[in-house]
Amino acid sequence: MLNDPNITLDEAISLAVKIQAARIGSTLKQVRERAGYAPTTFQDRYKGRRPWNTNDVDRLAKALGLPDGFALYAVARGEAYHTERSETAC
Repeated sequence: MLNDPNITLDEAISLAVKIQAARIGSTLKQVRERAGYAPTTFQDRYKGRRPWNTNDVDRLAKALGLPDGFALYAVARGEAYHTERSETAC
């Protein structure tokens, strides 16, 4: 699904959450609270100890001001592509 074989979908989603939160001026804690996650649950997914699922992506998208999970997947895909391009440019 992603262009970079070195980044997983879960990693790309976590990166997209971090970047989109910064774009809207929110902290990860604010995103977590708006999405209704317990701290441990959010951290386990964000740090890759547990995978994100489609319900998670939809919840995160809404908390990040995006219309739906597909929009967050698009951010994740774009960030994974950008990460790949930056690494190959060096």
